[in-house]
Amino acid sequence: NSASSKGPKLAGKPSYTWFLLWCHEYCRKACSDSTREAFEHIALSCDSHLLCLKKGMRYAAHVKTLKKPHLLLTDWREVKPCINSMKEEYAAGSPPTLPFAVVVLVECSKSFKAANAWASLEPVPVPIRVLLE
Repeated sequence: NSASSKGPKLAGKPSYTWFLLWCHEYCRKACSDSTREAFEHIALSCDSHLLCLKKGMRYAAHVKTLKKPHLLLTDWREVKPCINSMKEEYAAGSPPTLPFAVVVLVECSKSFKAANAWASLEPVPVPIRVLLE
């Protein structure tokens, strides 16, 4: 069951106003089914739509196609490629489509400390929040 086929529609168009973009290597694998379903439920309850992206290096190219704002939800492994792809788009003269925030999910306190230290020094014009799962 996919959340994209559920929920109210208006005049044949989706009623969501923003995207929750989850960038995680296993976002479409069976081992992530319960997590994906939880994110789909959260997205729908917030007038959003969940999009899954496996690799951060494709992030900037993918979000250029979005016509609505988005929140980037990712992990410690993929956040750097996501941010780097934004920087590469900017350096190439193409202003990146920025998320309104970046949420980095980490699984241990060591990663939490490292991700927070990195986020505090990363020069991006959006808030980066690190959460310990």
